[in-house]
Amino acid sequence: MSFMRLILTAIMMISMTAQGAFDPLDYNMEKSIVFERWNILSNQTETLRVNLDLSLDSGSNWHKRISHGYSAQVGTNTVNWSLRVTPDLWTDNARVGVRTLWASTTSRIIQNQGDMSDGDFSIKGVRFISPTNNETVLQPSYKTIRWHEAGFTNVIVGVSTNSGSSWTQLYMVPSPNRTNTYSLPIIGFPTGRVDFILWGTTDLYHTVRVNIRNQ
Repeated sequence: MSFMRLILTAIMMISMTAQGAFDPLDYNMEKSIVFERWNILSNQTETLRVNLDLSLDSGSNWHKRISHGYSAQVGTNTVNWSLRVTPDLWTDNARVGVRTLWASTTSRIIQNQGDMSDGDFSIKGVRFISPTNNETVLQPSYKTIRWHEAGFTNVIVGVSTNSGSSWTQLYMVPSPNRTNTYSLPIIGFPTGRVDFILWGTTDLYHTVRVNIRNQ
């Protein structure tokens, strides 16, 4: 376990240094969608423009338009797209769909369900709900931590007693996509300021700084 903690700490420190201003709660993801553009009309062979919409619930509803105006020929097309990811978009059930096509030569709008991602994909993220920054935590006690995440089988809870210069793993917790709770034993920590960290991956994490006080 100590070796695993050392590896995780080293990876985390390297990642945080390399990323610089990277915000783990606000990042860009890039993916692509392959779709078949058919002849909507028998004589329609011109290039059409493709809009892409994002669904957070496997295509049942369409949350937002993420891109528009891609050129699409008849046949198989691959479209690369990017998305600014914020916590409101985290889900294990994302899909991207071709929602609107129109003829570039006539500007004629054609509403069409179009194609969409063959399977769900995850928009990943993790953050504490509680404790919150500057909260006072008493020891010896148990602190119920709550977090929300998407895209991870497990999350790792860690602690730093030196303002983030190094981290020690406390627990690895199975974490399905939803709001989760876990009772964290608070005992044997130095009193004063302590940082907790929640790892989803080495790039996606969240930290809070709490005040630990003896009862």
